[in-house]
Amino acid sequence: MDALFRDGNIKIIYSHHEQAAVMEAQGYARISGKLGVALVTTGGGTSNVVTGVLSAFLDSVPILVISGNESSYHCENPIKLRAYGVQGFDSVAVLSPVTKRSLRITAKSNVVQIATEAIKLSMTERMGPTHIDFPMDLQRKLISCSETKETNFPKENPVKVAIDISDLASRLMSALSKSQKPLVYIGNGCRTSFSLVKHFIEQYQIPYIVSWSAIDLFPESDALNIGRVGIYGDRASNIILQQADFLLTLGTRLAIPQIGYDKKDFARHASK
Repeated sequence: MDALFRDGNIKIIYSHHEQAAVMEAQGYARISGKLGVALVTTGGGTSNVVTGVLSAFLDSVPILVISGNESSYHCENPIKLRAYGVQGFDSVAVLSPVTKRSLRITAKSNVVQIATEAIKLSMTERMGPTHIDFPMDLQRKLISCSETKETNFPKENPVKVAIDISDLASRLMSALSKSQKPLVYIGNGCRTSFSLVKHFIEQYQIPYIVSWSAIDLFPESDALNIGRVGIYGDRASNIILQQADFLLTLGTRLAIPQIGYDKKDFARHASK
């Protein structure tokens, strides 16, 4: 905190709870398209972030959580105690399943590289949260940016699906040209390519619906904006969805509250 204050280039927003801090970082990231950062204390301060981190992980929101911990000696935990020092715990193990990567700083020489790696990972598609665990003895060390120790981090292996773009485009336009009641379903994944989606909608004048997390992408006053479907949706939108003969979904994970438990009944008359 002292370093942030002395640097003066980073605006600090004080929160009353760690979960709120992570939610605020998410809101900032969603609106700005930039990295949201939350700084929290050890113990319960770190365990309080789990809900917000999980939310960011599910919705692909780029945030960085930096948590304190007890000293490096306690974090090594040679005799396998449940608690590290006063109130620390293995936050890396807890947050690893719901982050793109959870890293612990083990020496002052790897601070710069770990921070750089966490930021890069968070902002690289598929975006999501990363976490840095920062033992308190290392927080007090003085370092220069030249003191960088090379660490070989495991590389990401994102799932890649081979798609013949020209064939897909051809089938898409063929189905669309035959459709009498087309509908486009737009999700939060379209946020980073919003201008392309907007151009497509305007060019072909196709009615569209939006997922819950994408409701701010288009104004509700837009004549082509039909609204929202699913259990949080409205009656008219759900009726229109079930009467559509062609449905194109873009950037949505088609969550159960939006499509129901019977997948066959979702847009039952539409080619999808």
